[in-house]
Amino acid sequence: MLRVSQAITAIAAIATVAGCASRPKEVAVVAPPAVPAPVPVYVTPPITPINRGLTQAATVWHMRVALNVAALACRGAQEAVIVQRYNAMLATHKTTLAGAESQLEAQFRAGGGDWQDRYDDAMTKLYNFFSQAQAREGFCTAAVATLTEAERLQPGELPAFANAVLPTLDAPFAEMLAPRPVIALSSSPVAVPFAGGVPAASAVAAPDTNRPVSGAPSATAVRAPASIPAVGTRAPRIEVDPAVLQD
Repeated sequence: MLRVSQAITAIAAIATVAGCASRPKEVAVVAPPAVPAPVPVYVTPPITPINRGLTQAATVWHMRVALNVAALACRGAQEAVIVQRYNAMLATHKTTLAGAESQLEAQFRAGGGDWQDRYDDAMTKLYNFFSQAQAREGFCTAAVATLTEAERLQPGELPAFANAVLPTLDAPFAEMLAPRPVIALSSSPVAVPFAGGVPAASAVAAPDTNRPVSGAPSATAVRAPASIPAVGTRAPRIEVDPAVLQD
């Protein structure tokens, strides 16, 4: 009887082991990480050709032209601030600005021929470039920030400052002329830079002096458009000067 009990116990043990062996093993499965959804990212275009590859003197002068246009064309709450700070910059950095203008003229003179006409044409194109109404809102915002920072400069620091801020003053026009949408993966929201429309016609003749600005274009210093759109408005006509965009 004892042997029978032992045999039954052994058979039960073997059955238990066999049952355990036949069960499939449970393996933990790790879910793959979630793939972020595509987010449109706008790649900022490089600085526009008219403000690219400049000498130090030209960089300073292009910055001055940009801020001159801002003092003449920007309207609204920031108008008085821009004019006051622009005139202050002219006074503080008079020597540096005069030297930059002389050096830039010398560069044109070294090219021979009728250098004065070429210089005047280049300056007119530059004023027209910064006067494009379609980018005015972003441009005026950049001008306010630039002139605010300029108040901290000491005489002699303007050239290095111009190198740093000219791309900022140029950016609204670069975005307007060549927006470049790209689809990229991003795990966080991406700020979209200023994106304007297509440049509208402007016609501002380059002033020939560094005279302070009184807050509105004068007949003797600047030939401004008959009506300068307020900040944030869009000009209905679309026209591009190919000479400004030529690379």
